[in-house]
Amino acid sequence: MSESGYPTIAVPTPPASLEASGVPLPVLQELLLKHLHPRGSASAEELCREIRLPQAIIEELLRSLDLAGLVLPVTSHAPDPVRYCPTSAGRNRACDAFAASRYMGPAPVSLNDYLDQCRQQRFDGTGITADDLAQTLQGVVLDDTTLEELQLAAASGGALLLTGDSGNGKSLVAGRLAQLVEHSSEAIYVPYAVWTGDCCLRIFDPAIHHPLDSSPRIEEVTPACLAEGDARWRKVRRPAIYRSLDLSPAEVRIAQPVSAACPVAPFQVMANGGILVLDDLGRHTSSFVELMNRWILPLEDQSDLLTTVSGRRITLPVDAWLVFVAGPDAPAIPAPVIRRIMTRVELPAPDRDRFSAILLEEARRRRMEVEEGAVDQLFEGHYSPQSPPKCCDPKNLLQGVEALCRFHKETVRARTDLLMAVAHRLRSPLTRAA
Repeated sequence: MSESGYPTIAVPTPPASLEASGVPLPVLQELLLKHLHPRGSASAEELCREIRLPQAIIEELLRSLDLAGLVLPVTSHAPDPVRYCPTSAGRNRACDAFAASRYMGPAPVSLNDYLDQCRQQRFDGTGITADDLAQTLQGVVLDDTTLEELQLAAASGGALLLTGDSGNGKSLVAGRLAQLVEHSSEAIYVPYAVWTGDCCLRIFDPAIHHPLDSSPRIEEVTPACLAEGDARWRKVRRPAIYRSLDLSPAEVRIAQPVSAACPVAPFQVMANGGILVLDDLGRHTSSFVELMNRWILPLEDQSDLLTTVSGRRITLPVDAWLVFVAGPDAPAIPAPVIRRIMTRVELPAPDRDRFSAILLEEARRRRMEVEEGAVDQLFEGHYSPQSPPKCCDPKNLLQGVEALCRFHKETVRARTDLLMAVAHRLRSPLTRAA
């Protein structure tokens, strides 16, 4: 356990031998040839920098390629190192390998090593405290019951379902929880790619996995760097992936490559070790039941059964904190899914006291003065049990008041008459019908 209270995650150690890399010899040979072919020639040290394996393994690979007649060592004058050139057969093998897969990154890690690392760095709420959650939700006014339920969800890392009417803060709370995970935990390690048994599956995505290490330039990678840790992994923040209306069932599968491009892991796998928020459930264009049933296995076993590009079925980990957000118009979530969701939190419409607190907090943020009695007037003359307030109303009201004051070149102040005028426009017949 680290001083911050989060579990210490071990740095992946570099493989001590070719067998320890967990990747078949032909796969590494072809990857080395693909790196070597466009260069014309390279030393073992140069290839070591690109493939990110210890030099002893690279030299063993080069010896095997030499014995197979695929590379030719070219001696040079000391102290220059021996360089290796692909033979005609080696160039043909490289072209065939490139036609099958265009992956040209560092060597992949084995599927077993990836599974072990994901289990070690799973987000389970360890280290998250009430103070962490309070800091993350600063400025969000919640009732005590809702806050306690969110504390339980964050402390356990179990699946969470947020429900409630539109405009009452579901997406806001989900976004803050994503920030909590991304910024409040120790770093994790993500591989550039995983060997699935028939292809290199790309995992690391710089748009999702924000590195905490400075990736050295190729010329800066030294044997000493490779000895400090397995350079096939990147040290990153815990990922936070947020998906909304554009979600489709095809996106939870391994992305089929165009031509021979490298296949890419689906987003639920890229979220491993972090948080995955699925917002606006029920508004997606795809089948809601089909989409929700896809989460039964990840919720039950923290894994998913996926089909590779060659049709092979493999099990990949889904070790992310799953947060589902469903509005009032969402269809009923299938029973097998709902019973596997550990915590369900409904974000209610605000009562008068909570509405007043939200309004004053928003006014403080905007440095606006609110006329005394304005909230009482809104509840007596505008809101009713049939037309209750929403948590988003204070922000919209003050934004409208601010715009009116500036338009009329008046002092920006939340007067009762201006609040009532803006409230009337916000609840126009078109808005009520929606």
